[in-house]
Amino acid sequence: MLTTPQEYVDSLSSPGREWLQEFLAYMTQKYPDIAPVMFRQRPMFKVGKSYVMFTVAKEHFSLHTLNFDLIENIRGVLSKADFGKGCVKVRFSDTAAKPVLKELCDEVVRLNMLPDAPAVDVVPDLPYEVKLNTAFSGGKVKWLPLYETLRDRAKERLPQFTEYFPAVNVLWKHTSTFAQISAVSGAMRVEFYLNRLHTEINPVKTLQTSKNRVAHMVEARDETMFYELLDWIAQSYALTEK
Repeated sequence: MLTTPQEYVDSLSSPGREWLQEFLAYMTQKYPDIAPVMFRQRPMFKVGKSYVMFTVAKEHFSLHTLNFDLIENIRGVLSKADFGKGCVKVRFSDTAAKPVLKELCDEVVRLNMLPDAPAVDVVPDLPYEVKLNTAFSGGKVKWLPLYETLRDRAKERLPQFTEYFPAVNVLWKHTSTFAQISAVSGAMRVEFYLNRLHTEINPVKTLQTSKNRVAHMVEARDETMFYELLDWIAQSYALTEK
């Protein structure tokens, strides 16, 4: 788990690492009284009733803030960027956007450090891709494509379900959780429920959770077992739906 801004920086590859280093340095050098804190393993500068938070994805650098009006104000300036509510995403190739983003940081600080701007605890809702990259951060990132393939095939086969990101794993839920996916250095682990113990599927871990429900954990390193795995997940979906 990433507990400091530097650990987050070290977990990244270029050019995302350099982008983040530059913006962390900008904030800490210009505003030494505003120390970054970690929120969901990402560096965040809490500024009065708002914040400035930086995140890095495969192709984008993102800046997040509660000052939605400031984000709206730069839509016409950063024509190549993507925008969400309280978020602007800039491709690494768009280095001309850096001065605009730094000015945005300055405006957030200026507006929220006024005497009548009280400090509050803020809990930003991170974008989906940030939550996903957190679950598959560091050395586990190599399993992200395998997870995305499994997720897409499951969505084709199963009724609607939702992904939740409680920490560094992913929960699949309908009325309750029917699958849990996590990554370790050597494999992607998938946990699901079956109505009895199935040792023939070679689980790495099992747990009897009730009379007719046994949690099984298996490890996948490629798509070879996906046909059977999706069958087991579908049974878990049906079992937990009752």
